[in-house]
Order: sequence, then structure tokens, then C-alpha cells
Amino acid sequence: MVDAPDLLTEVAGISERELRQVLALVDGTEIEELEVGLPGGHLRLRRRIPQDSDPAVLAATSHTEPEPDDDALAVASPLVGVFHPLVAAGDTVQSGQRLGRIEAMGMPTNVEAPRAGRVLQILAPDGTGVEYGQPLLSLRPDDGFAD
Repeated sequence: MVDAPDLLTEVAGISERELRQVLALVDGTEIEELEVGLPGGHLRLRRRIPQDSDPAVLAATSHTEPEPDDDALAVASPLVGVFHPLVAAGDTVQSGQRLGRIEAMGMPTNVEAPRAGRVLQILAPDGTGVEYGQPLLSLRPDDGFAD
């Protein structure tokens, strides 16, 4: 009979000790989903974050939210990691231009402009931990008309 730790290694390609290390890394963070590539496949962890957040935190974040802009496009994070913007609010960017990078497990991944436009606001400051799908910055697309 195969015991549980050996079965975990055989099925998931990760030992119980390694799994505990990964869980310890995300403990105490707001990360809701984490996907890790392994030699034999990948490991995806998901958890629910309680919606009953501290009212002080909610009040602080509500003051930093940008005013809605009907034309604005949110550029979202393609993965979980640490965001480093390469542009600033007010910058004009071209389609495909690097807007920043996300470092995950020591590997940088470029975040590129989906279209030409003007950066309205950086929503995730330099060095911020970000989640998959989290808005990083807002961009007003350039439709070829002058402001």
C-alpha cells in the first residue's frame, strides 16, 4: 500500500514538505490563486478570501480608486507576481510597447500595451504583489483623434 506522502509525490510531482513550503509562502497574503509549474505537471492552489474586510482598509482603498472613465481600458496582470511599471501616468504608448514587467519565481514577464493610447493611472505601484487578472494600469485608447 502506498502512503499519502508518496502518493502526493507520485501524482502531483511535489513532496509534502515542498507543498507545505508553497502554502507557507502564500499564508498571510491576499493571493487567491497560485499556479506553479512542476517537472511532472503543475500545481494550482485556490482559496477564498473573506469578503468581510476591515472597514479601515475599505475606507483607505476607496479614496485611491480612480474616477471612472468610459473610454479607459484596464490592463490586467497575466500572472501572479510582483509588478514593476516602466511607464507613468500621462505617458503616450504604442501598441505592443512594454508597460512594465511582473517578476514571478525570479522570472520577469513583460506586460505590453494591447493598443496605442495614454496611460491614465498606475493602479499597482512599483513592487506591488499582484494577482492574475488584477488591473495594473488604466489606458485611454488612441483612436487616431487628437485630444
